[in-house]
Amino acid sequence: MSDIWTPQGETYGEAPTGDDELDVESQDFDSTRIQNASWNPNNRQLTVTFSRGEERTYEGVPEDVWRQMLQAPSVGRFFGQVISGGYAEF
Repeated sequence: MSDIWTPQGETYGEAPTGDDELDVESQDFDSTRIQNASWNPNNRQLTVTFSRGEERTYEGVPEDVWRQMLQAPSVGRFFGQVISGGYAEF
């Protein structure tokens, strides 16, 4: 990815290189409900793998919600309160 520059010369973000797979962030969780989650900043898709192996993908999840999920004291509770029902399943 290459930086996108604002007219003032500040870095705004990164331009996609066409290889979205390289940008995906993934995190394993010590949770009875959720085993792993991954978030793609290019299409804002959050994929959640549950402890029983089921996988669901949600659309339009912004970065700040992903970051909050990573910091949540209970990722299962956060998922239930924020993601499930709050974002469309893909």
